[in-house]
Amino acid sequence: MLNYKNQNIVGQKYNRLTIIAEAYRKNNRTFVTAKCDCGKIIDCQLYKIQSNHTQGCGCKKEKLITHNLSKHPLYRIWEAIKYRCNNSNASNYKNYGGRGIFVCDKWQNDFVSFYNWAVKNKWNNTLQIDRINNDLGYSENNCRMVTAKENCNNRRSTKYVCYKGIVITLKAAIDLGIINKTKYYRNNMYKQSFQITNIAA
Repeated sequence: MLNYKNQNIVGQKYNRLTIIAEAYRKNNRTFVTAKCDCGKIIDCQLYKIQSNHTQGCGCKKEKLITHNLSKHPLYRIWEAIKYRCNNSNASNYKNYGGRGIFVCDKWQNDFVSFYNWAVKNKWNNTLQIDRINNDLGYSENNCRMVTAKENCNNRRSTKYVCYKGIVITLKAAIDLGIINKTKYYRNNMYKQSFQITNIAA
């Protein structure tokens, strides 16, 4: 259980909320009083603030609803990105927030900025948002629109082979009949995922 009494939390800021009073217990839960950037003061569970589950008083969400964006597919994508980067309880957190993948401040705190970037880059339901460098976070400089196939090829677990001086994915090499799937895995089962295997011409 969280030992809130030993935490110096007054004055700490999480997203749009700044804690302005010591934590207290209610119904076996730890609460704090916090002030939102908009000026509204709310009481909220401490763990929800620290885990990014609660990021403000709701003023941002109300603004999105006013603009009819909260039901847009990109809104669900935006929430999913933040969830796996910010919430340690997410099933795939270890592959994102757990290894330092973050959402830039501009997108973390403003869905409209994320939405405008996606629309500007011609997002549609057939495209996915992919990080150019898998070791960096979600930002305008490190994201692009790709097809599902391209996104799959850019995963950290994707294996590659080199054939006639050209690097292609292992799956493509198998599909083209360049290598035998069974033979490849038998000979390379102990090799690292990213190792590029040279295939004779």
